[in-house]
Amino acid sequence: MEYKRYLNKLAVMDTRWIAKSVQKQENALQKLKMLSPELYKAALEPDECFLQNFVYRGPTLTPPIESYEPPDGHYIDVSKKWLC
Repeated sequence: MEYKRYLNKLAVMDTRWIAKSVQKQENALQKLKMLSPELYKAALEPDECFLQNFVYRGPTLTPPIESYEPPDGHYIDVSKKWLC
């Protein structure tokens, strides 16, 4: 039980840290927009050198499981019938 509390506290702290960081970034961008609209537009552009070094390995789509038989859609209606 104590470990769960610790993990929950850690998750809450992480979430708050991320929210504060995003808020600080947004504030900095708003101040930059007031000071120099050209620099603001440049700051919003994606970093091309970062994207050039990005490599993705792995399947782009998950192949279907060959032995899987999907359900046929039949079900038993157990809802109550109300008389008026």
